[in-house]
Amino acid sequence: MVSDLAIWQKIVDMTAYVIPVCNKFPKNQRFVLGQQIQNKLLQLATTTIEANKARNKTQLLDKLDTELDQFRFLVRVAATLKLMPGQQYENIAKMTTE
Repeated sequence: MVSDLAIWQKIVDMTAYVIPVCNKFPKNQRFVLGQQIQNKLLQLATTTIEANKARNKTQLLDKLDTELDQFRFLVRVAATLKLMPGQQYENIAKMTTE
């Protein structure tokens, strides 16, 4: 079951942390960059479920790794644009490393 996976709990925790951060973005970015970040988190969860159910996990794990890199990029752009405090960016970066 997917809820038994350590990565699943990390994604759930990260989602619970990141969504409120994105909701504090200025309105002009909340529905652009903030929405893309949230969508990428949901895609990470979806791909994790798919990988857990798949017989050949290699391709889906590669996809998961790529999606995580995309998520990191989006968060870095948000931090560069100063849409989130440095401490929040640092916390998210630590979560993605775990």
